[in-house]
Amino acid sequence: MKSNFLLILCIIFVSCRNNNQNNNISDEYKLIKVQAMVREMDSLYKIHNGPDFFRVAKEYSNEFPELYAGWCSLGSYYLYFEKNDSLAEYYTRKAISIDPKGYSSLQNLGVIFNKRKQYDSADIYYQKSILYKPNYGVAYSNLAGNRYQMGDFENAVKYAEIAVQLDNDTLDQAELSVYYGKCNRKGKVDSMLKVLADEKFSRINKIRELVGDTN
Repeated sequence: MKSNFLLILCIIFVSCRNNNQNNNISDEYKLIKVQAMVREMDSLYKIHNGPDFFRVAKEYSNEFPELYAGWCSLGSYYLYFEKNDSLAEYYTRKAISIDPKGYSSLQNLGVIFNKRKQYDSADIYYQKSILYKPNYGVAYSNLAGNRYQMGDFENAVKYAEIAVQLDNDTLDQAELSVYYGKCNRKGKVDSMLKVLADEKFSRINKIRELVGDTN
């Protein structure tokens, strides 16, 4: 009886060790696959490949429904590719229910409310995204646009200046020149237009028109 008992214990120990090894392999495989799919979604989004972006996002959310990235990506797909705000909001809120600090989803909700002209609600989500990631220029750029649409040109300038400082993107510079024009800061407009002209920015004439500089 004793020898049989020891044999049973050995079998149980080996079985548990194998299960732990299998679990470790399973967890490692999951992590590798998750990372690979997130990289793929990011690449497809950047090159504006909507159909494949949707395909991978759908596969990800089906396989890993407890994770944030798939739902966030589906929200982005419906917002930026399909222009379907209702589905965009549905998937974006699903993502936020998993990760309330999800920067991209908070930004997306801000964009959705801004499109609906619910500017105060948009501002809340933009500000939340900045709280969690204060060094991303796009959030300040969106806030600047939000304030501009509300007619608050001084704060539009303030946020646009931060956006340009954090991420010296030409589009932000162009928007900033418009906001300067609205605030009657002629010298600032001239300086910004010179920057844009030096960079051979193709929309320079359009920007001049927007800020009322027809010379």
